[in-house]
Amino acid sequence: MRSLRLLGIIITVALLAQAPTFACSVCRCGDQSFFLNNARMLGSGRLLFAVEHFNTRKSAMAAAPHDEHGLGLAKFSVPFGIQHGEAPESQVQNSVQLTLKYGLSSRFVLMASVPYTFNRISSEGGAATADGLGDPEIMVMAHLLSFANGAWQLQGVAGGRVPLGNAEQKNAAGELLDQHLQTGSGAWAGIFGVQLLHASGSVPLFLNASYQANSANDQKFAYGNVFRFNAAAQKALFNPVEVIAEINGRTADYDDDAGETDPNSGGTVVYFSPGLRLRLGGALSLRGQVQIPVVEDLHDEQNEKVNVRTGLVWTL
Repeated sequence: MRSLRLLGIIITVALLAQAPTFACSVCRCGDQSFFLNNARMLGSGRLLFAVEHFNTRKSAMAAAPHDEHGLGLAKFSVPFGIQHGEAPESQVQNSVQLTLKYGLSSRFVLMASVPYTFNRISSEGGAATADGLGDPEIMVMAHLLSFANGAWQLQGVAGGRVPLGNAEQKNAAGELLDQHLQTGSGAWAGIFGVQLLHASGSVPLFLNASYQANSANDQKFAYGNVFRFNAAAQKALFNPVEVIAEINGRTADYDDDAGETDPNSGGTVVYFSPGLRLRLGGALSLRGQVQIPVVEDLHDEQNEKVNVRTGLVWTL
């Protein structure tokens, strides 16, 4: 019970920390999926359906740090003397995602997800909003081998993002909205990786590494390629509550806009992601996690903040 209270305090603090944030982010270079939620294989013919909500709030300042790069995004935490910015921007994103996993056989699992996203960027000069379909993602998980008497399982993951999201929304004047306001990227992406699972015992362990290669869209804009690494563990506190703890890492290249590098993009961030899973009876479960950035080595003026994910999962 003491562990549950401590986790509750961590999650509450993280949720409250969203309200007055002052940051920009490594935007859609690779939206980080919490690894443990999608790590397990399914038996042949089994089905998993999830409805999840993602919430991200950020603030940023349009600035030219040291007058080197033109307009960029500056942290509020840097000394006032080197900020040359305009009014701060508030960035809010809410996304609802449907995910379907299906066991094709004892060795292969198909996973597909489709997000619907609501974006808002506001400043003293006004606000811009956009909502629409995001890019669907299709992945195949394959069991490669087992070792240590079957305790450890090695899997391969391959797939990508399909540019079916709304990536050409326009404002009232007929001009294309900013790339970071669009709900879709308008570009293909390939994803390849491996994952190692230790599912036996009282504390299942998960390790994963993957690489995402992003292509350019019709506006010749490309988000930076991404390397991801994750480690996760899960422990039953008491029936029906389980505690989840993860480390999620991401290293991204610079974004490219028609051959020009965006200096305020890319870099490395590592999150600590605690969460809870509540079994509701039968095949239903409710889970929630927060991603708290604990290590940042981002290019130029950026600062990651807390992400929140909640979801309802149904397994058949």
